[in-house]
Amino acid sequence: MSKKIKSTWIYDDVKVEFSEPSIQAWESVVHAKSVKDILYYYYTMTVYRRNDKKKWKREFISYACDFQALLCVNGMAEELLKDDFDGGTWQKTQIPDSDGIIWYKKSIDTAGIINEDIYRLARTVRIDEDEKIDWFTVDVGSGNDPRFSPYTGGAAFVSFDMLKREDFMAFVNTVKDFIDKSIKAFNQEQDKNIQLEAGARVVKNGKLYEYKDRIEGIAGCNKLESVYIPGDSLDFKIKTKKDDKDIFVDFHNCRLVSVEDGFITVTDGYKTVHQKPESLEGQQVRIPVETIMYSNAIEPSTKLRFSKKQCMDDFYAIMSDEEKAEFAETPIDALVEKWFGAVVDRTWIFRDEHGFRNPRKTTKKIIKKIKKKCQAEKSAKEMSEE
Repeated sequence: MSKKIKSTWIYDDVKVEFSEPSIQAWESVVHAKSVKDILYYYYTMTVYRRNDKKKWKREFISYACDFQALLCVNGMAEELLKDDFDGGTWQKTQIPDSDGIIWYKKSIDTAGIINEDIYRLARTVRIDEDEKIDWFTVDVGSGNDPRFSPYTGGAAFVSFDMLKREDFMAFVNTVKDFIDKSIKAFNQEQDKNIQLEAGARVVKNGKLYEYKDRIEGIAGCNKLESVYIPGDSLDFKIKTKKDDKDIFVDFHNCRLVSVEDGFITVTDGYKTVHQKPESLEGQQVRIPVETIMYSNAIEPSTKLRFSKKQCMDDFYAIMSDEEKAEFAETPIDALVEKWFGAVVDRTWIFRDEHGFRNPRKTTKKIIKKIKKKCQAEKSAKEMSEE
């Protein structure tokens, strides 16, 4: 959520402020170009009124989470500005003995069954022979203001009537400005995350090591999130190109075949490109590690019921001699800081199926037991060499 981003429209003694945007794009979108790339749009809309002391006091607030009505405002405005008076969408009024004066009115709103933020735009056009005059109405409302029970039909509203075209367009342009800023912030955050994810995975000892660079927001972070070995089943996302455009491609339920030379090779499962699935059964796909933007192991259900000893044995079984030496020689606090996430992820220790009362303490105990085992093996080896 970008807390610094705000766009404000002020008319007389009322201020409408849009803030705290957060965007979730469609699954294949790397960089958002327009509202068409937005799947979910979270933001806060707040209305203030100036009090007798000339200070802004909050009138009501709306938190948009699932029904992003703000994305409709620009299209609604474009529709209202069309002079298609004979298209059947305008309310026409002609008063008798009014010397041919005709009034046209059109209103468009976002109100529905469930309302978070609500916008109603209207335009009235008065035509007198060759003269055309228009004015506008803007209603801004909240269906989830804390003063009302959520989504029960109660709503807080503020109305701006008889607006000049320039005042109406100022509101519309404020909305557009906020959306543009939101998209820009989303793309900047994407670039930052992509850079961190590109360096978060290392191929070593025939395994794939995933570090917490993006989670911690630090490149070269020395905290492990996961360790993957051939035979593991994975879901993961990569950044690639299609038609000279950066896109994300999701891989689902793939089996890891090999990890070597900066690449992973997977088989089976399927991938989705622009929400279209494509089977990978019987195929092998080689993926450059630096293109992986997300990865997650699919653990067999049997591992979810492992005891503490089984969790320890399972992780110990994938350790290299180099890692066993590291465990034997490194202080326990440093081991916990680096390996905690990887040990947890290997058998999903925090899942309820294990029955661990305190998974965090259990994980630390497992790391301590692995360290003791490595120390004992090191001592036995040194004694045999004397």
